[in-house]
Amino acid sequence: MIKLKERRHIKKSRWHHIIDIFQCDNEIYIIAGIVRPDEDIIHVGGTQTDSPFPQEKWATVEDAINKISAKSFDMELKSRVHNLPYAGCKFGIWAPLSYLKGRKRSELFKYLGDVLNYYNNNDIKIYTGADVHTDLYDLKTTLDTSPYVLGKPKNYGEGQYGGVDDPSPWTAKMIVKIYKSFIREGFIGRSPEIKGKKLVVKGVGKVGKEIVALVRKENMVIFVSDIDEQKSIAMRNIYGVAKEHPDNIHKIECHIYCPADSGITIPNKKTINELRCEAIIGPANDQCRSEELDGELFKRKILHISRSGVFENGGGLLAVTDELEEGGYDPFRLESKIDSRVAVAVEIVRESRQNNVSPWTIIKERFLQGI
Repeated sequence: MIKLKERRHIKKSRWHHIIDIFQCDNEIYIIAGIVRPDEDIIHVGGTQTDSPFPQEKWATVEDAINKISAKSFDMELKSRVHNLPYAGCKFGIWAPLSYLKGRKRSELFKYLGDVLNYYNNNDIKIYTGADVHTDLYDLKTTLDTSPYVLGKPKNYGEGQYGGVDDPSPWTAKMIVKIYKSFIREGFIGRSPEIKGKKLVVKGVGKVGKEIVALVRKENMVIFVSDIDEQKSIAMRNIYGVAKEHPDNIHKIECHIYCPADSGITIPNKKTINELRCEAIIGPANDQCRSEELDGELFKRKILHISRSGVFENGGGLLAVTDELEEGGYDPFRLESKIDSRVAVAVEIVRESRQNNVSPWTIIKERFLQGI
């Protein structure tokens, strides 16, 4: 049973932006952040649960609400910078640890299906998919309750869903394509060769591990860390990469730093002064949220494309929304979309260097007027 406990109206931009808090059984809350809920438009965004790791846990339900509010707005920005006809949303699930890790976990995603049905039965068109701490198995549970899921499995039970499956590889693919294009263009390093360039990846979860797998084929030098040390050890054993402590990895001298973890890696100017990278490309959504920090990175001549990574992390969104195209998911069409956006990223950096302004300034002028 779900009950809409509270609705908040957020004044973050000129758009109508709400936060709904649904109360479920056993101290379970589903938090929904929706931008432009009163418009006749499809809303797209992922669902994350609270973290099983104490260092990353939401401190309170209020903390979870603030995170989901920010991330729903990120999804709005991500749709706009990639010229997609969708509005932003994000779901978060707050639950006791016994539900997050145990056999009861599937109950959380049945509740999520109920919430999706609630909105779509009340004239808010909304879809969700996997996100931080959620996966395809979780979505299969939601699909038993509601059809409003993207990033669907290709096959499920006896059904042929024809979905993209986990979109994380597409997120990683776009990020790595940007690495290679920027190196070829001379934006990073002294030579156009990707071989031998040094990459630091903080967080080897769904996206981070895919990035490592892709760049290892290109013979880059890789350092990794993760709050779950076993993940770092697995990367070292599989790919022969170097393992570093999460507290120190941002200080490694490198060509590219990729903070793909869900924590806040770049919280202040002090941290920026500790960076020894030429570029930050592929940060997860909690990284470098403020305009001030983006300005500091530009002063330090650290190439940083977009606040919260809303541009370079767009591969996953492009992947799941391809399911909404006529005929459903098409990997060849999707590959073409990603290549097109990578070309735009190159244009943005060229223009930023010609005009001596940050890439984020160019992105705002080109895609985010009036926000």
